[in-house]
Amino acid sequence: KINAGDVFFADLNLDKTNRLQLVEAGYKQTMEYFNNKLTNKKANISNIYSKIINDYNTSDGIHYDNNTNKKIYTYGKITATVEQSSQHIYSGFWIQDGEDALYCYQVYDAVWFAIEPQIGDTVIVGGNVADYNGLMEMYVYSKAGDKKTGFFDIPAEGDEKAAAVAAPTKINLDSYTWDKDNKDLKLKISALVEMTDLVYVSGAEKMSPGTACDLKCKKGDVEVLVTVNYHIGTAAYNALKAVTDKFVANETKFTFYGVLSAYNNVNLNPVFGTNSIIINK
Repeated sequence: KINAGDVFFADLNLDKTNRLQLVEAGYKQTMEYFNNKLTNKKANISNIYSKIINDYNTSDGIHYDNNTNKKIYTYGKITATVEQSSQHIYSGFWIQDGEDALYCYQVYDAVWFAIEPQIGDTVIVGGNVADYNGLMEMYVYSKAGDKKTGFFDIPAEGDEKAAAVAAPTKINLDSYTWDKDNKDLKLKISALVEMTDLVYVSGAEKMSPGTACDLKCKKGDVEVLVTVNYHIGTAAYNALKAVTDKFVANETKFTFYGVLSAYNNVNLNPVFGTNSIIINK
């Protein structure tokens, strides 16, 4: 039984006339697809990518306003990531252009490992920017069907905007007033930072894999939080715990190197594990 638009089944013992009709029907269907349907699909794909290219070609770096759900496209160099495994990489990475920085959240692991970017690589990112508990994040990529899905890739060779991205600047916070309302400090959120002569106060006893933990410290008379996020990975978390277990309250002094965060409160994020805590000798 043959339908002009669909083949239900074909009897190979059809006579010559019916075989020719079957071939002709199949040929017409194929040509209809290639001449019309495929052309429309290609045009739609072209329109989508033209919009993406136009959006990030008109971007001017990591500068953005504080409007939530504002979609932007920008470039930056990867400065740090969470644990690079299929279990954790979806939680994101940090990018920076000079002193301007941004945290990129929820990268679908299949996309990350297909591209295999490394710390120091320049990337193009696009997505909705929103405030999450005080931390400005870009939702770069997520699982199919999620409305936050954005754009993430390595720039093409010869991309002038990618070439113009400045090397990340490590910012020394010793001279900054440590206050969640300090506008100058807020401008450094998600950037690579350093702070010297921090004195440990308390919190190390609460460190446990799979949980976030605040290490209360002080710089002079001001309290400074070092927040250990479990997304650095179990191995890195346990290695850091082995170091902080030896901290002595009000005695252990160290230099911090990592990322400035604003999640829940202004804090220091030891994204490099044990390399983020350099104990004073």
